[in-house]
Amino acid sequence: MLAKSQPPRPPSVLQKIARAFRVFGWIGLAVQVCLAFLAVVSLLLATFGQNFSPDDNPGNSIGMFWAIASLIGLVVGLGLTSRYTLVGRALQLDPQVKIQPKKSDAIQLLRLGIMTGGGGILLGILGSGTSIGVIVGKTVSQPPGVAITDPEKIVRTLDALVMLANISLIAAHFAGVLTALWLLERIHYYEKPGKAK
Repeated sequence: MLAKSQPPRPPSVLQKIARAFRVFGWIGLAVQVCLAFLAVVSLLLATFGQNFSPDDNPGNSIGMFWAIASLIGLVVGLGLTSRYTLVGRALQLDPQVKIQPKKSDAIQLLRLGIMTGGGGILLGILGSGTSIGVIVGKTVSQPPGVAITDPEKIVRTLDALVMLANISLIAAHFAGVLTALWLLERIHYYEKPGKAK
């Protein structure tokens, strides 16, 4: 005689929140790592290009400073995003095996991720503003239709690389902020009455 199989139990609120933390934590981490890689490559190329450059442009150095500061903030943000996956894993464990994270701790972690991402976006905007100022300044100082004899007035690849690094960092921090905001929204969504089904 065949035993009747029980229909699968719907996941609890805690399991849904745990799954959201794991899935969106990994997605956010992957996007941030890809954008961080692009920013690091751009900064390395800009740094090596600056070593071979005949002219010294202080605007690029300032733009690179803000990009490096934003990159340091992104390293902190990557650590926080990776903790989202750990929180999701801890929430899926049996409560008798290990103490599960408190809701207030998870919300505090997400808020810290939002603040870190916001600070990194600000640093990236400062770096982008500096890079744009350098590019616009060089472009405006070029006389139309005349050959440029001063190499400091030429828009170089180095200028664009610093700009690309800052924009990549802004996008990476933005992905971190979106991940944290989405997870915060999921916590509140699943805890509404009737959403556990």
